Amino acid sequence: MEPYALTSLTAISDSPYKFDNILPMRPLAWLTGRVLAKNSSQARPSQVGKVLVCALCLAGSLACGVGDRKPKADAKPAAAGETTSSRKRAEDPATKASKKKKRGELHLKVEQGVVLRTEPDPSSRAVRILDQPQVLRVLERRQDAYRVAYAGGTGWVQRGTKTRELRILATRSPPQASVAVDPEVLARARRHLDGGGRELSCGPYTLLTDLGSSPLLEACGRLASRLDQAYARRYGIQPKGKPRETLILFRNQQNFRAFAATDGPAATGYAGHARGADGYLALVVGDQPPERVVQTLVHEITHLISRRALGAPLPRWLSEGLADGLGDPATPTGLGPIQGLAGAEAVARRVLEIQELPDLRRVVGLDGRSFDRDARARDYEQGAVFVRFLMSDPERARSFKAYLKGIADGNSDGPEALAEHLGLPAVDWSALDGEVRAWLGKQLR
Repeated sequence: MEPYALTSLTAISDSPYKFDNILPMRPLAWLTGRVLAKNSSQARPSQVGKVLVCALCLAGSLACGVGDRKPKADAKPAAAGETTSSRKRAEDPATKASKKKKRGELHLKVEQGVVLRTEPDPSSRAVRILDQPQVLRVLERRQDAYRVAYAGGTGWVQRGTKTRELRILATRSPPQASVAVDPEVLARARRHLDGGGRELSCGPYTLLTDLGSSPLLEACGRLASRLDQAYARRYGIQPKGKPRETLILFRNQQNFRAFAATDGPAATGYAGHARGADGYLALVVGDQPPERVVQTLVHEITHLISRRALGAPLPRWLSEGLADGLGDPATPTGLGPIQGLAGAEAVARRVLEIQELPDLRRVVGLDGRSFDRDARARDYEQGAVFVRFLMSDPERARSFKAYLKGIADGNSDGPEALAEHLGLPAVDWSALDGEVRAWLGKQLR
């Protein structure tokens, strides 16, 4: 038999655990060493025994009377009658909530055929049988049953082979205070503005522009100073803090495109773009009529406000729909109310050009990279029209505002959350598509 490969015996026996001070262990170490050393020519019995007993003590966390180990420098001594477990139970609730948040929100991955019921009891009435696999947000848990949100309400699911727990980390940040623009961005903008531009004010915002004296500058201040209040009245959410961003307004198209190209190719195809996380927006006057410039200005400022009201990033259909809901009715003289499709007739006609019904369930569920990827897509138009539709009826508008309130509070912004607020069963999305199309036709008569 090969001898035992025992190494670093001296280091172990001379370790801070001071094996030789553990008096009750010495006889056991000697006896164990005698037995093991019969087949070992490389170690003395006492050393072999020491190593084996040390390993047993350490692995099993036995109370071997190890002495001379200093407590950790940051260890908090227990108070009289206090135990380690009681200290853990007394942990700060805020700390617990923070740890839970880092772990992510609990969801349940369920397979096709899973039954949702009215109560945790598996014999209670079934409210829905899922016709496809889904990932559902868990609202409550009782032993082996979960109450989940689905596109039509809530129901109870029994834990089993067709369910699996998931932790999904939130990707949307909460409402945030605005940020000031980076000086490097301003320097880059000045290189593309005629004469380096000049700095003015536009309501609560800073304005950097190469536009000369123009009624647009007066309209800018008039509209921007009212937008926070208009947003709160229209959508039921008060933006957080005060605006600190800079608006960059270009006089001609060529300069704007040169600047937009430095922001990435996605920005070059539009008349304006907002970068809330970087503290600015940019847009162009060009040869557009003043009314159109004002609409774009209000639209882009609304993107900045949404970041302070709801967080970021928002689903694209919602972000663009909210911005259009304030921008389209705007005129140089003020912010108009949403009245049917006023100001969005062209957008609505592009939706009606689609041969099939609008596919709202798909549009609402698209992520930012999938939204409007195809040049022939009508995702933007469908999202804008859908927000108008939701705001056109008082009852729907209340449900929509409740959905927005949930987003501001950190809840889901997905299709299931919207459907839950609208009281919409999953099977009725197609019916909603038809209802929206009929509403569009009626508005455009």
